[in-house]
This record gives sequence, C-alpha cells and structure tokens, in this order.
Amino acid sequence: SITTAQNLINSAGNRPTSAFVTAPAGAAADSCAPGGYGRLLGGTSTASATTSSVTSGDAVSEINMTYGGAQFGADWGCFDIGGEGGSINIGLLGGINIGKAKQDQNTATNGAVRQLTSDNSFLSRYAGAYMVYAKGPFFADLQAVYDQSSFDLASRIDGREFVTEDNFG
Repeated sequence: SITTAQNLINSAGNRPTSAFVTAPAGAAADSCAPGGYGRLLGGTSTASATTSSVTSGDAVSEINMTYGGAQFGADWGCFDIGGEGGSINIGLLGGINIGKAKQDQNTATNGAVRQLTSDNSFLSRYAGAYMVYAKGPFFADLQAVYDQSSFDLASRIDGREFVTEDNFG
C-alpha cells in the first residue's frame, strides 16, 4: 500500500538523528567555541505488509527502498561548565534526503490475480534547531525540526498505468 511505502520512507530515510557534538579534549573550564558538522547517509530497506479488504481478500506486498542524503549543522558550545565537566551546545541543522521505493503486490479482483507495481520517488528537505547537554554518562538532546517531503507515485496493474501522481504528500 502507499501507506506502507510512506512509513518505510519516514522510518528509514527520514529518521531524526542527533547532532555530532562533543567537548574538545582538554577544554579549559567555562570555555566556549563555534562548531560544525556534516554527514552523508544512505542505504537500502525492505518492508512487507498485508492489506485486507472485504471485497478482494488479503494482498501481501513487499517494498524495497534505496535512499541517500546529507545533513549539516553549526552550533555554539560551552565546555566544562563551572569546572564540573558538563557541556552544552546550541545550534541549527538542515538536510536533504532523496530516494526511491518499489512495491510489488498481487491483488485478487473478482477471482483474478493481478500484479500491482508501484514506483515511489521522494524528496525531503528539513531544517531545525537543537540543544545538547552532556555530563559524564548523561546525555540529553532536544530538537525541533520542520520537514517538507514530496512524493511522486506511479502504479501499474498488469503493466498498465493505474495511478500517476506528482507531488503527492
């Protein structure tokens, strides 16, 4: 189903991740400095689902996704606060993720088994702010992120176009 594809995209490709922050080794007490980071991500994921309908019975589908993206951030951090070893970083982050998900599903309509194939492309852009506090083994990460995603969908039944939708989402 379209919902399964979107859930896989959001859980594997668009998952939130913490900023890369740490206190520099040997930082003087109550010292502060700017910082920045960047990272690339990518991979593949697979999910399966069963869709049930009173009129057509159960339909099992498998979704395969490939994705990639980049995230970047810049912050201001203060280290060894009060000589007690705690540090705090406050910053901005942003990124982009792109990918494709392919779904194959056999459907039964009026007793005939038909092949439903869907190709989903997605583009997600996001921006936000974060605050990280760390002291010893304790670590707290607070994020607020705005995400805008778009999906392009093309579905075929037995090779014939069934649904085509651009900027779905």
